Amino acid sequence: MSIIVLQSLDTAQELLKTSAPFLFAFAFGALVGSLTPTYYAGEKLRGFGRAMFNKLPYEPPPGKEEEEALIDATNEDVDEEEKEESSGEE
Repeated sequence: MSIIVLQSLDTAQELLKTSAPFLFAFAFGALVGSLTPTYYAGEKLRGFGRAMFNKLPYEPPPGKEEEEALIDATNEDVDEEEKEESSGEE
């Protein structure tokens, strides 16, 4: 029985030695993630999404020019944000 325990301890020590950098990185990431304000993290994720979607080609809806469609799209976003702000203030 003691031989099996010693072998398992050796295996555990070897595993810990090989995976220590990964465990440290995971623990550090979890700590930093828990300390990051939620709003800030959300803004960073939204910024990442915007950067990714900006790389996609844009094709306006049929019957509209590109500039007009972009202006309409941004106006809709502003209207939605104003509705959210006004509903939160009530």
